[in-house]
Amino acid sequence: MAYKMAGIRSPMDEIDFAEIDDSYSYKELQHLEALGFCLFGEAGYLTEEGVTDVGGDLPVNVSGGSLGVGHPLDASGLRAVVDVVLQLRGEAGALQLPEVETGLAFGWRGVPSTSGAAVVLSN
Repeated sequence: MAYKMAGIRSPMDEIDFAEIDDSYSYKELQHLEALGFCLFGEAGYLTEEGVTDVGGDLPVNVSGGSLGVGHPLDASGLRAVVDVVLQLRGEAGALQLPEVETGLAFGWRGVPSTSGAAVVLSN
């Protein structure tokens, strides 16, 4: 629904970077696939090829992700949104990505509800 509302047809081509839940080590890969950045079963290859690195085509979790910032539990999604906003404003300091226009934040509530939310933000 977030892509439809934002007019995104091809996430990999139209989104510059993403902050995606990684509250468990495998969740980032699972969410990359579920969010349509790659086909199911291909997120590991995408990551291994450096696509999700800071200098890659789709930097993911430049902030360090949920695990890197201490996993703020139910506030993880909000933290992701704040990190996307800082990038878009050019206020991410040493973590700033060059020339970003559109970012995605995805938060996953986790067990027991397993609900999630995606937000696409752009300049």
